[in-house]
Amino acid sequence: PGGEPKEFGPSTADKCVIFLHGFGDQNAQFLVDTLQPMLNIQGLRLILPQAPEETLQNQKLQSWFLPINGQWIIDDRVSQPISAYLHAMIRR
Repeated sequence: PGGEPKEFGPSTADKCVIFLHGFGDQNAQFLVDTLQPMLNIQGLRLILPQAPEETLQNQKLQSWFLPINGQWIIDDRVSQPISAYLHAMIRR
């Protein structure tokens, strides 16, 4: 759904971690703030997907989903595109 994910580590790694950033965050900032020590783990590949840019209350931000009628209801209709995006990354 979003931009290209940031990927670190060898594509032949025997371990892979996919981290989704939080509401309004971005993958690059998430790495700097949280995951920097993980880059030193041998044989580990990190994938940091980028959520799509959405508008909420006239403000642009990164979000995997938005409230519907003011409620944070996550159903299959909302989660299916996100799930498909993650499954595509797993199959890489």
